[in-house]
Amino acid sequence: MPDKRFAEAIEIELGVVRWVASARSAAQALLDVRWPRRGRRHKEAAEICLKILDGHRPQVDACSAFIAAAKEAGILKSHGGHDQPAAFGQLGHSRQVKCRNLDEGSTQFELDGTL
Repeated sequence: MPDKRFAEAIEIELGVVRWVASARSAAQALLDVRWPRRGRRHKEAAEICLKILDGHRPQVDACSAFIAAAKEAGILKSHGGHDQPAAFGQLGHSRQVKCRNLDEGSTQFELDGTL
């Protein structure tokens, strides 16, 4: 089954800022060992994402379930198209972004290990 994108990207913090925009990238984030709280919403979201990847549920179910799990875990930063990094729309999958303060007023951004 092709990995279709969510209508909006979801920004979470799992050690680094990460944009999630599909059931596949949501499942990867949910299974990440850094996920801080694996409560009821986490379990529901993981099950939904895996069923979507198997073709047994519609893609749209994953977005709301993932947002609920991220809120439950306290890692949701934002969701919606207006805050997405410019590169996100061109890539079609989630990316990891790190920010480093180099000196006064200077910040370096790292996208998936590439400066």
